[in-house]
Amino acid sequence: MVPVALLLNVLPLGAWLVPRPVVQVCVDAAEVPALASLGASVRLATVVAGCGGGGLHARFEGAGGRVELTLEAASGETLSRVVPWLTGSADPIARTALADRMGALGVLLDGLLLEHQLATPEPPEAAGAPPGAEALPAPAQPLAPPVAPPPSRRVAPRPRPRPAPEAAVVAAPTPAPVAAPGTEAPFDPGPAPPPEPAPILTLAPQPPTPRVRVIPLPAPPPTPWWGGVHLASRWRAPGVVTPQAELVGGYRWARLGLGWQPGLQWAWDGRTFASDTFDLSLAGLVPLRSGDGWHLRCPIALVGAYSRIERLDVPGATRDGLFQGGLAGGLELAVGLVDHIWLTPGAQLRWLPLGHVDIAEVGRLPFNGTGLELGVGVHFAPGW
Repeated sequence: MVPVALLLNVLPLGAWLVPRPVVQVCVDAAEVPALASLGASVRLATVVAGCGGGGLHARFEGAGGRVELTLEAASGETLSRVVPWLTGSADPIARTALADRMGALGVLLDGLLLEHQLATPEPPEAAGAPPGAEALPAPAQPLAPPVAPPPSRRVAPRPRPRPAPEAAVVAAPTPAPVAAPGTEAPFDPGPAPPPEPAPILTLAPQPPTPRVRVIPLPAPPPTPWWGGVHLASRWRAPGVVTPQAELVGGYRWARLGLGWQPGLQWAWDGRTFASDTFDLSLAGLVPLRSGDGWHLRCPIALVGAYSRIERLDVPGATRDGLFQGGLAGGLELAVGLVDHIWLTPGAQLRWLPLGHVDIAEVGRLPFNGTGLELGVGVHFAPGW
């Protein structure tokens, strides 16, 4: 088989003779501006955005942890190739541009177009006739020889040979013999008429029987929802480290988390305190780099926290509540383990300047949620 790269080097020589077909790439509206980079890398067609109408269509389909680029013709025939640098069908153009593989995606689409053009047969009538030539009319059926008129009693035509089918010749009648005066001409019935020619049977060409090709249905697209659990340790003050458990769920690149920090004992100004904290965070995952089976991203979140604080050095002391709010940001690396299971180690810094608590005989506590958090999570994400 001729390499695709060699064919792509000589195909631009015929671009002046054959018009470029149009390929509609089915992507989300957010990825339409990025199709210009793909169109500059494709040599055999003009790339536009669209999912309907006739012509050629290209779409990204993901299943089993891999993504395939599928080219579908108007006749229903499909061709597919694996896109090795993608692991999910969500945002394929943006991930390809982020991985700096737009040129490789253009070569992959050109290869599908070339395979489609080589597999499409030319019409029989167009293959034999030169451009601009008119089709010749079908040859006329040969004419049947005319039937001679019935012979007369007085006229005896001389027998003639049967004319050829191509040209029918009618012989002129031979003058009847003249009888002698006083006599009667003998009766001459004449020759028998020629037999009727056998009818010509013409068999009309039958249309070819269409071939039935079974095309498997595409796999359903992966769901963009995901969820998991996240365990971490938070450094809140010198010598004060507390564990934290968090349930997380998300849709594509958005994440919602509900966390809990169990009872923590700490001391300040000679007094002992105990506290536990619940927090709620809403984060956006900004993609930085991606590869085969890994993603590096930056979570930026809005955080709200509620802490219950109690003095342990005073018997019967009541608990005081503290509401806080602020921001959190950091880095997170998602690494694929098995199908749809991802390990996500990461680090982030929390800053919660809103909220304070005042305790009798103590005053305002320097208690806040600001601190460094180191953790690791396990996520089930079918759409990654």
